[in-house]
Amino acid sequence: MDCKEPIKAFSYCEHKSVTLPETLLEIGNEAFRGSFMLSGITVPNSVKTIGEMAFADCAELTSATLSDAMTAIPARLFGNCAKLTSVTIGSSTTEVDDGAFSGCGKLAEIYCKATTPPQINVAGAFPAQDFENGTLYVPVGCKTGYENDDEWNKFGIIKEYDFTTAGVGHNMAMTQAGTISATTANGAIIVDGTNGVTIEVFSINGQCLYCGTDNVIYGLGHGVYVIKVGNQTAKVIL
Repeated sequence: MDCKEPIKAFSYCEHKSVTLPETLLEIGNEAFRGSFMLSGITVPNSVKTIGEMAFADCAELTSATLSDAMTAIPARLFGNCAKLTSVTIGSSTTEVDDGAFSGCGKLAEIYCKATTPPQINVAGAFPAQDFENGTLYVPVGCKTGYENDDEWNKFGIIKEYDFTTAGVGHNMAMTQAGTISATTANGAIIVDGTNGVTIEVFSINGQCLYCGTDNVIYGLGHGVYVIKVGNQTAKVIL
């Protein structure tokens, strides 16, 4: 059965994470507005439309992955999400509306899967500060198009990224090394095949970010991570 999240359905809720069903087609206006404990959100690819301010004022939100079926990022979708650092924009997105990321002063990474730069309808769609230290990841072969766009070229760094093989967020294909495997879902890294052995998670710079036995690891932003379990390793992209 097709379904939708109605207006303000989960506004001001206290959940740290939410799993949205693959049957979901629509998220209403302000559906998760002010959900102050929510740290990450992955919108399934079944979702075609999201209402205005659906994730606005989520004080702890750090990462978000939007649906590949969406064509528009609505006005003030992530307004005043002060801790938001990383967002993945779906492949079908053609426009970004007024103030979609206004007040997101820490937004430093955008993974945009659209081959044609989405139209930014007003200058205020993104935070006012320059993106001199920000990074925009775009599909392979599309860098020039983004560099020639008057809004997208404000990012200090634009890199090509192979979304078809690497994947981002809940769409990431499993990567394996020996008997362990690593996938991602809902902003977390999930490691299987560890049999209770200590898991270590390293940044690509070699910094150990996690050491323990929990096989579901939250709190890491978008990026490339190396998972080590005993003498086995796996690479994962969150």
